[in-house]
Amino acid sequence: MKTMLKYVVTSIFVLIFSFMALFGSGFIVNASVDEYTDVVADLKQDKTFNEYDFPHRNEDYSIQVIQIAETKLNNLCVYAYSPAYPDYDLKATEISLSIGENIKDLSPQIYKLKLLSQSGVFSKYMVEGLEVPSTPFRYYNLVSIYRPFNDNIDTSVAEVTNAVAYEIGQRWCTYTLNNEITYEMETINVLDVTIQFKSFVRYQNGFNLHPSSCDAHYIGFSCEDYIIEKIYDADVCYSSREVTETWALGVGTSYSYDNVQENVVVTLTDKDSASHKGDGLFAKTYHWNRIESKEEFLNREDIKDDAKELLKDSQWILRFTETDYSSSGFQTSAHAYYTEVTDVTILRLHFYSKGVVYNLGVIADRVSGTNIPSNNNTNELDFSPVVDMFQKILAVIGVLVLLAITAYAFPIVSTFFSVCYKVTKKIVNFILSLLIAPFKLFGKKKH
Repeated sequence: MKTMLKYVVTSIFVLIFSFMALFGSGFIVNASVDEYTDVVADLKQDKTFNEYDFPHRNEDYSIQVIQIAETKLNNLCVYAYSPAYPDYDLKATEISLSIGENIKDLSPQIYKLKLLSQSGVFSKYMVEGLEVPSTPFRYYNLVSIYRPFNDNIDTSVAEVTNAVAYEIGQRWCTYTLNNEITYEMETINVLDVTIQFKSFVRYQNGFNLHPSSCDAHYIGFSCEDYIIEKIYDADVCYSSREVTETWALGVGTSYSYDNVQENVVVTLTDKDSASHKGDGLFAKTYHWNRIESKEEFLNREDIKDDAKELLKDSQWILRFTETDYSSSGFQTSAHAYYTEVTDVTILRLHFYSKGVVYNLGVIADRVSGTNIPSNNNTNELDFSPVVDMFQKILAVIGVLVLLAITAYAFPIVSTFFSVCYKVTKKIVNFILSLLIAPFKLFGKKKH
């Protein structure tokens, strides 16, 4: 029994020291914290923490994650350093992270952050909607942290930038031993991309009493750190809301909103394709791939020149969702019904570059666009069925005219057609008489 106990204890310590070797960047032991304890008091539980290692820098507008902690109520807290405070009171609002041991199965989600405590350049946030797992070992893969875009200090590449993303690139392992929680951290690779443009192309549903269309939304992005030769799959996150736009003579334009959805995540693969065909008269059918190179996209779509200019630095296009558009109106009032798609970002990219396959969390700002479609052919109709029908009618007319001319020019041909007509007529009459005969016989028996 003693030998078995010794073996178990030894195994536990071997396991712990194996994790210490793997997560060598930080080793901190302390009890779980309360949600409303002071940020600096929490940080000082780490004996190596020194406030002077985090100076004020008035031109550094970043937000940097320096520690995490699990609370007594099974929440997760994140501790951040904002160098520009107090010149700029920049607060984080969201974080992209994934829970799970296997880094190959990385699947980041965006969580909202709630500010709990602030002291100078230090802030303490709670990750809302995340419950600490009950497993002995917990793994938190932190990808990026977001703060609102600030017109005074930030520059926007896209038409509208909603939030600025900053790299975290940390993988934390936590476990409990002797009623104390151990936090160990290692750095992980992440991918920095720039979303150049967010827009949509509009496909008309054909001719209807009330015009309607399909809006196919997309983003164009570039990457400087890797030459991306192929994308296998990608996770895109966005928010949306349905809009009713009303205009009335003498009143102006008003808006109402419904069905708000936040942080919707969709996974796109290189095998995914989509299509749209409207239900109206002369509706055209459109086809596209979820993941396209910029060149494929521009060859497929009739894009406006100004949109092409905004896409010029993009390398890849992700076509991630479709929404409906419709309108109606009179001389004194009009309505439009559509969906705004905003706060778009990329969370993860699985790709091939120079002989290596990567699956990395992504740092990318959250962006939006305008409500103006980026294609020229928004009112395109497909008249090909009508054209085909007329071509067939003209072909038949042509054959009949040719036969009439031939019969006129060559009497023997006319005689031949006359004989054919009479023979065909007799054959048809004979067949009809055979079909009608049983009914005549039945009628005679009934009388």
